[in-house]
Amino acid sequence: MKQFQPQEDEQIVVALTDENGVEVEMEILDTVLYRGKEYAILLPLEEEDSVVILSVEGSLEDGADCRFGEVDEGLLDDIFAMYEQQAAEREE
Repeated sequence: MKQFQPQEDEQIVVALTDENGVEVEMEILDTVLYRGKEYAILLPLEEEDSVVILSVEGSLEDGADCRFGEVDEGLLDDIFAMYEQQAAEREE
């Protein structure tokens, strides 16, 4: 599986609908491959104090066939740790 990587100076914003039917714009900060599955690290544009982690179904490359799904809460810490590790490696 090829992991999607936003360019360093590229801002990719997606509009997602939350469980209450409200559209929320989020920036894709990065993606993480974990146990053979791709996860997106998203930053809500209105609330920049926390990130959202969602599974990626389809391809972020073309966007048309991409869907986001919920993540098992037991995986969130591991996925976020991988994101932090990737970000630190890029800074080196």
